Amino acid sequence: MSEIATGLLLLAKDNPGVPIAATLVYAPEVDPYAARLVFQDERGFEVMTYTFARDLLAAGLRAQVGIGDVRIGPVANDDWLIFTLTPEGGGAGDAFEAFAPREQVVTFTARCFRLVAANDEHEWIDWDREVSRLIGAGSACRTEVRLWEVDGWRTRMGSLAAALDDPGLVVIQVPTSYGPVVTWRTLASTLAAQTAQARAGDGWVRLEVPGDETLLMQADAVTAFLAARGVA
Repeated sequence: MSEIATGLLLLAKDNPGVPIAATLVYAPEVDPYAARLVFQDERGFEVMTYTFARDLLAAGLRAQVGIGDVRIGPVANDDWLIFTLTPEGGGAGDAFEAFAPREQVVTFTARCFRLVAANDEHEWIDWDREVSRLIGAGSACRTEVRLWEVDGWRTRMGSLAAALDDPGLVVIQVPTSYGPVVTWRTLASTLAAQTAQARAGDGWVRLEVPGDETLLMQADAVTAFLAARGVA
């Protein structure tokens, strides 16, 4: 998979003496229009991700831009940019401001546009994956879940959904390590049993992805999904 990643040390505006590690990521095979700012915990697990248009980075080098969860702009000291990040569901008072090294953001942005030129984003869309998503759209009570690779720090976003044609089945969609999204069904009762076992153990549900590697789901997230369907 083509992916560009640049590590950053952000300086919080209200506490610049304690750098915060983050990573800028651009994966055009996942979304050629978007970049991500990823925060991880001390174990390397992804704990917070902000997804935004990559054009925002280029525009933010020259002027304050953004009206959503991510705003970017220059500051008086030309060595830095300021990121204003608002957590999901938060208001203006919850926004977090941090300074990022301008040179690193410039280099990252330039690499993104060298890999995928402006107006060429559509050429990177995986239409098989989009069709798979449409197949999975015939479901209800859909929940996005974060999946961890067993032998690495990388994560992926998958989904669980109740099958419309059979209330006893759960539709699972997961992006594979080689790109396409796979969709399959499992018994809700089987998933509930696996989740109960995980909660009694290490807290991770092991998901055997057809044709790919085993991924981990947090048992609490699966329990919440099943409870909403009256299974757990």
